[in-house]
Order: sequence, then structure tokens, then C-alpha cells
Amino acid sequence: MNKIELRDYQKDIITRAIKSKGNILIQAPTGSGKTVIAEEIVKFHKDADKKTLFLAPKINLLEQTAKAFANLNPQIIHGSNKEEIDTQAHSFVSTIQTISRRVDFLSSMNFDYIIFDEMHYGVKGKMQEIIKNIHKGKIIGLSATPYDEEGKLLTEDFDVIIDDYDARYMVDNGYLVNIKSFEAFTANLSGIKTKIGDWDINELDFRFNKPEIVNKIVSATKDILKNRDKTIVFCINIPHAEAICKAYKEVGLKSEVTHSNISKENQKKILDNFKNGDTKVLVSVDQLTTGFDVPQTDTIVIARPTQSQNLYKQIVGRALRLSPSTNKKEAILLDCGGVVSRLGLPLEPIKEIIKQDEIVRKPYCCKKCKSVKPRNFKINNNYKKPVTICPDCKDEIDFKPKFIYKCTSCNRYYDFKMDYSNFSFENENMSLNCVCGFVNNLGSLNDDNIDFRELSNELQKEFNIERLKSDDISEESLDELSKNSESLIRGMVTRHKNLSTKTLIQMAKDDFEIFDSIDFLNNKKITKEALLEVVEHKKNYVFYDKLSLIKPYHYMLLKSITHPKCTNKLIDTICKHTDINLLKFIIKFLSSVEKTKIPKRHYLENQKFNIQKLDNKFVNNVERFLEIASKNPELKMDVASNEYISLKLLQKFAKDKDENIRNIIQKNPNFSNEMLDEEIENQDYYSREILSNKKGLTKEQQLKLAKSIEPDIKINLLKNYKSKDVFFACLDSIPSKNEQINTDVQNDDLVYEFYNDKRILIKEILKSKHCNTNVIENLIETKHDSYTKYIS
Repeated sequence: MNKIELRDYQKDIITRAIKSKGNILIQAPTGSGKTVIAEEIVKFHKDADKKTLFLAPKINLLEQTAKAFANLNPQIIHGSNKEEIDTQAHSFVSTIQTISRRVDFLSSMNFDYIIFDEMHYGVKGKMQEIIKNIHKGKIIGLSATPYDEEGKLLTEDFDVIIDDYDARYMVDNGYLVNIKSFEAFTANLSGIKTKIGDWDINELDFRFNKPEIVNKIVSATKDILKNRDKTIVFCINIPHAEAICKAYKEVGLKSEVTHSNISKENQKKILDNFKNGDTKVLVSVDQLTTGFDVPQTDTIVIARPTQSQNLYKQIVGRALRLSPSTNKKEAILLDCGGVVSRLGLPLEPIKEIIKQDEIVRKPYCCKKCKSVKPRNFKINNNYKKPVTICPDCKDEIDFKPKFIYKCTSCNRYYDFKMDYSNFSFENENMSLNCVCGFVNNLGSLNDDNIDFRELSNELQKEFNIERLKSDDISEESLDELSKNSESLIRGMVTRHKNLSTKTLIQMAKDDFEIFDSIDFLNNKKITKEALLEVVEHKKNYVFYDKLSLIKPYHYMLLKSITHPKCTNKLIDTICKHTDINLLKFIIKFLSSVEKTKIPKRHYLENQKFNIQKLDNKFVNNVERFLEIASKNPELKMDVASNEYISLKLLQKFAKDKDENIRNIIQKNPNFSNEMLDEEIENQDYYSREILSNKKGLTKEQQLKLAKSIEPDIKINLLKNYKSKDVFFACLDSIPSKNEQINTDVQNDDLVYEFYNDKRILIKEILKSKHCNTNVIENLIETKHDSYTKYIS
């Protein structure tokens, strides 16, 4: 036997499985070579003098494995094997059923490893439980679909999960072929009960195993199957499979059916006919879902509804293998059971099922008479619309399918709901009137086979993008698209001019964490009430101090404050429910944007200062926000330094009891000359000392400050202003010889500093260009000795 060259992913899985400690679960799709992987693992353990038992769920899989493991000389443990078993061997193959009955043998062998093939079969059953309880060694699980009926990964018995290589990886890397999905019709499953995680087989048979429905399936698929190589059809039960097979034969397709009621000899003959090409269509129930590998199979027909994701993936896997002999490029899935629309596209991973409330899971019933019988279709001739009719009470409701139809002339796609005006009805016939001028006759509404529609996420996305570029899309269609899973689609919906305010608000609420606040706030339909409603929807906003972690709602708040539709109530809501650190960030942000010089907005109109070049509405909103925020003691200092602070609030802060607030206010670019004059008149030393260091004071303000008794204020003025008037004003305000000197400085250190400043003041006077002999003589004769003693 020629040695198979291992693929890269197989090597990786084998290496990791050999090195891993504990029990291992290996998930790999159908066609990925799980048997090859298992053989290499068994060979490694054989060489290491370890005993391995490989367990298959079915006899046909046992036979296939024994053949694949031929080089390992495996011992076959099964009733059909009459040869004596060599208990000293290292490789054994059997079925779960056989080993679960031979507990003494299992206990005595002390296997180092047991490999469960198709691990998902009977995972919660008695047989696996018996084996696991007796076995003391390690377990390796193999499966393409290791999930329970709720879509949960079977991790309970395993320490290591190897699931890096899914079907999409295999297709993208050329190990499997791609598969396209087409849907003939969505089966009406209303009223059908669920048993053990799937539809009740008896009820499915009663509903769908009827000549008219069987003929519709065959009629819908026959033309496609004639041009395909090999097709497998999966049915509800044996009678249904035989009916389907018979119908295919009647339309000229070479078909055979295989099931458990047929002898093993005849089953082998039927399968051989399919493999060698004598049979084109092979019909079955679930016999071919595992262990049946015919790479030339390029088409699957699902003629039965199912809720089982495992069954669905196993069915699809029959057509994914590469076929060099036929140069198979892709496979096709023809869905006649509504499986794709319910469980997703074939290559999508299995998803965990979220259990719905009991009310949601009740079958559809007529709202008028509570009948659960399938509704009929017809055209309401009064309105030229398709309707569904209750067979019992004859109640009519509009027919609203969510299907995409394609013009067979120009390949343009139409959505039944969004492009309703392009569809016409006569009697019970439905037509698509394409803009290219071609009329597509789709068939009767009572015929479930109205065209095949290719189901593709990319196709749907492209269709929606083109639709959103149009100006004639309705509010209802935009509302439907607002719930789309693609963020690109939702973003386009947000910006569309036809979007209703109601939908806009709902989108902002539903999608708040990732919502584009700029798109939302730029929409012209946003109202004061809408803006408030969205901001109130998520209260207690929090702040992340790292810029990279700033959330969209941070910007939402920033933009809301400066929005033309902002109200006092909105600002009050933001200030009341927002984290203090986020409010500080907002206040700081509003002062940190790029500035440009424009005329001063208030106070002295002829002066210039830096302010953001935005309209008055923006500034008014920020002023209101800062005024409300200033009521919080923790925010007062942040508000005081913001240059959008209003004149009223500036004046209020300028008289604040907290000297730190007053000092910050004086540094604010909006601090006016009028307020400056007030502070100069103020007897508070600290305020005057800060002002003396401020450049740009008027001559009058300089002279007023020069009258201050404190030497350091005079020093600052002499350093900043070199005029003769300031110089002599500072001289004049030095106390005279016999004058009593009083200060408001009480601290001993500051008293020392006060007297030390006299020396520095005299030094600054002597350095001035306005100082001369006459000035010095006058100082000595007229000014207080505590100053003049520093003149040398």
C-alpha cells in the first residue's frame, strides 16, 4: 500500500495530539482525512509499545477502518470476525456496541488509548458511559460535528480541544471544494411537533410524503441534476425515499434507493452502481451521512426538513471531497426542506441554539380561528396582491415572503418586499417585471417551486448596498435593513435621507456601544426629543482614561452638548448621570480643539483672543453646559479654566471665596479688563500679585497696581513694564520716612519674604534706565529707612 503524504494541517493535528496530556477532542470536517490522522496516532503509540482501541459507531465504518489500518495488522473485535484475537497486539478496532457488551474483555486489556470515531454518536448514551467507566487510560474523540443537539461543543470529557481547521479553511486552502446553496422553497412546518431535538418524523411524513409535494421537489431539481455528475438525495424516511426515487425515474434520471430494509448484498450492489456511474441519483434516508465517500458526488438534494445541525453538516460533507478524476470545481446544495434558511450556509460553523420562551416556540396558528393548518395562497383581485388564506375560516392576510428573485435576462436581483412594485400578479401567477424590460414568469403562488434563489451572504450584502444607494427606498425597507448584521449596511441606513426618526432612535439604542454617533447626530431628522431619548437610554456613563479606550458614547456626549437640538434638560441629564472623570474629560476636550483667531465674542469687541471658530449656537450650548457643571464643587476648577465660560459665570467665579478659583479665572483668556479693574481694586494680595505678572495690562491698570504696598507687586511691574510712569508710580507708593507700615501678611516666612522683597525692589529701581542721582537722593531723603538702607 502506497504511503499517503500528510497534509500540513494533518501533521499539526497529529503532533499536537501525540504531545498533549489528558483526553483529546479532534474536530475536523468531513473529507479532511480523520482516518489518516487516527492511523498515524495509533502507529506512534504502537511503536511506543502502547495498546490502542479504535471504536466505530457502525459496522461499515469498522470495515473501512480495518482496511485503512491494514499496515498496523489490527485485531478486529466483532461477532462477524471468527478469527482468534491476539491480545498481545497493539492495534484493535471494534464498534461501540460490541465493546460495551464485552466489559470483561475491555477491563482485562487495560488499553492505553481508546479512540472514539464519530464521537457525537451516542455521546450521552449508555454504551459510551459503560466504556468510559471501565477504561482507565486516555480518550481521543474524532468528529466533524462534536456537538450536542443544542449546538454546544462536547468538552465535558476532554482536556484538550483541537479545532483549528474548519470547512472554510479546507475550502480556502484547496483541500475541499466550495459549495453553492440554492433554495427551492421554505417548507411549511407550522404545527409540526419536535421530538428529541428534531421534527417528528411521522408528522413530516404525513405533511410532505404526498405525490404533489414529491413531484414538486423532483420538478424543481430534475433539470439541474441532468447536468451534474452524481447526486445524493436525503429523505424523511424509507417510504418517502422510495417515493422520491420512483419520481426521479419517471422523469428519466437513473436513480436507485438504499435503506436498511434492503439486504446487505443488494445495498453493496446499489452503492457500486453509484460509484461506477451506472446510477446518477442515489436516494437515502440517513444511511449515507457517515462513512460513505464517493468524491465524484457533486450535488446534494435535501428533501427533508431538519433542526439538527450535526445531520446538516454531515449531509453537506458528502459532496465536499476533491475529485481529480472528474475535475470537480464546486458542489451544489439544492435545499427543498428550508434547512439553509433555518440553519445557515453549509460552511458556517455550528452555532449554539438559544432556547426561546415557550410562547415563541408555539406553532403558528390563525389569529382568527386558531387553526394550525397550512395556509393557502391566492391573488386578491380587488387589490392585485398575493394573500394567504386560512383553510378553516377563510381569513386573508397579506403574503410577505423574504425572498430575492433574479431576472434571467440581465441578472439584476429584486427583493420581494423592497421592490414590490416590480412584481405583478394575474389569477394565481406571479411575474417579475425587470427594469431591463424583460418579464420573468415566476409561476403559481400555490406552487412551492417558484424559481431557485441562490443564498449567499456576499450576494445579499451587495444587493443591500446597491439598494441603499437609491433615493426611492421606503422607510419600511430601511427599518428592515436597520437590523442587518453587517455594520456597513447599518451605517448606510443611518445616513439615508429617507430613514424615519423612530428607526434612527431605535438604531442608536440597539447599537449603542458600536453606534456611529457622528452619523446619528448629523442626520437632519434628529429632534430635541430624539436626542434626549437616546442620551437618556444609557445613563451612568463611565470614563476610560486611556484615549485608545474612549467609547463611542464619549463622543456621543461631546457632540450632543454642541448639537443644535441640545436642550437644558439634555445637559442636566448628562451632568446628573455621567461619571465625574468623564465630565472633566469633556470640559477639557472642549478647550483643546484647534483654535483660530476671530473677534472676541463678548466683553471688549475690539480685542482679539483664541476661541474655536464655530457658530454662536455651539458657544451658547457649551456655556450652558459649563454653568450647570459648575454647580458641582468637583468641577469648578475645570470649568474656571475653560475659555467658553460665560461672562456671568466669569464674574461669579471672580468673586468666589476660594482663592484658587479666583487665580484660575484670572488666567482665563476671557478674563475681561472690566473684571481686571475690579481685581486690582480688590485688597486681596494674592489676586493683585498674580495680576502684576500678567502682560497686556492697560496703562491705567498698571498705575493702579503700582499703588500696592507690597514690594513684590512693584517688582513684577518694573520687570514687565519699562515705562517712566510706572517707574515713578512705584517710587511714589513706597512709604515715606515717618509712615507706619502695615501689611496683611501674617505668616512668619512670608513676613521675612516681604522684607527681603524690599531689597530686591531697590535693586530693580537702581537698575532702571529712569533712575539717576536726583532720584536716589530723593529716595534717601523722603522714603522709609527699611527701603533706603539697601541703597549703597
